[in-house]
Amino acid sequence: PSPSPPPTPLHSFLLQSVSNVASLHLPFVREAYRCGHTMASLCVLEAEWKACSHNHVASRASVKQGRGLIGSVVAAFGDASCSGVSLSGLDAAVATGQLDGHFPILWGAVCRALGVPLTDTMESYLFASSRTALSAAVREGSLTGPLNAQRLQAALRDPIRQAVRMSEGIAVCQAHCVYPLVEYCQASHDSLFAKMFYS
Repeated sequence: PSPSPPPTPLHSFLLQSVSNVASLHLPFVREAYRCGHTMASLCVLEAEWKACSHNHVASRASVKQGRGLIGSVVAAFGDASCSGVSLSGLDAAVATGQLDGHFPILWGAVCRALGVPLTDTMESYLFASSRTALSAAVREGSLTGPLNAQRLQAALRDPIRQAVRMSEGIAVCQAHCVYPLVEYCQASHDSLFAKMFYS
């Protein structure tokens, strides 16, 4: 068989992005899933996330995504609850300002409330993250088309599973960024002269 072609720059970027999200976000997703049955522990965890999140653009987007997540999940599932975690409790905590509503924290807690297994919670978080990056690449117009984006997303299945396994040994206090250039580019979004997307 012929050797597989080298990865494109977009595919390389996606692999780096998955690694970044796995090492920085997944420890918080996992901990929110495990400790999400008490609001006090989620508040402490969110404070740790804010201290760890050095990228103001990503932090702003995290709150928007988290609030969007809890709003749509409550609308779709009502007041589902599992293991002491209720969607209405999470929604009320965000509405009253007890929680800012950061995306990784709410993702873990919401998945726990819906009874989603932990491994599926982690893999779906990375899937959603890579899907968002691919969606932006398609909207940009010259990086990839929708069909190739689907192929790239499918090709990330094994790297996502590997990244989830790798992240299992990373505690919240050890969360880190493995590809800082990706974070740097995102953080500089506000200083661009023209912007294609709102973050």
